[in-house]
Amino acid sequence: SSSSSSSRAIVYAVPGDPCVAENSVNILRAAAPARGVSVRLIPGVSFLEPTLAAVQADLLPSLAVVDAIDAAVSGYAIGISGDAPVLLCQLYSNALASDVKLTLMNQYPEETPVTLVHAAGCDDEIVETLQLCDLDRSEHIDILTSAYIPAIGGVNGVNGAGMESLLDVIVKKRTGGGGGGVGVD
Repeated sequence: SSSSSSSRAIVYAVPGDPCVAENSVNILRAAAPARGVSVRLIPGVSFLEPTLAAVQADLLPSLAVVDAIDAAVSGYAIGISGDAPVLLCQLYSNALASDVKLTLMNQYPEETPVTLVHAAGCDDEIVETLQLCDLDRSEHIDILTSAYIPAIGGVNGVNGAGMESLLDVIVKKRTGGGGGGVGVD
C-alpha cells in the first residue's frame, strides 16, 4: 500500500455568524484538533443585529441571549431574570414555544409582553407582540423566530422583580446604603 499525503477542504456553512448561537460549530471546533483538522471561521452577520433592530433594543447593558431549547427543557428559566431583557433564540415551533411559555410563567406574569420576530432582517420579516400566555399561539413561528422579553424589574425596570433586585436590596442593607440607612452586620 502506498501512503500519500493529501489534504482536502470541507466547508461547513451556517446561517449568520458561526460564533453566535451555533452549537454545532462549538462541537466541531472542540473535536478538530484531536483529528488534526484545522478550522477557519469566517464571520457573518448574526440574527442578533436585525432582531435587536426590529425590537428597538440594545445588547447593552444586560441583554440575556438564551437558547429556547435550554429554557424549555430545564423546567426553570436558565440565565433569565426579570431584571434584564431576554432574547430567546431558536424558537422554532409552537410545541417548543408552549414548553418555553410554561417555563417562563414560573417567573413572569402571564400578561408579560413578548415580542416575536420572524425572519429578522428579511423582506418577509414579521414583528408581533403578544402576552406570554399566548406565546405558542402565533401562526408565524418557524426556524427563523426569536422572542424578546423586556425587563420587568430591577436594573432596567420597576418593582424589583428578579433575583438581582433582591441581591441589590441585601447589599444596600448590609452597607447602609438605601433602605433608610439601616445597616446589617
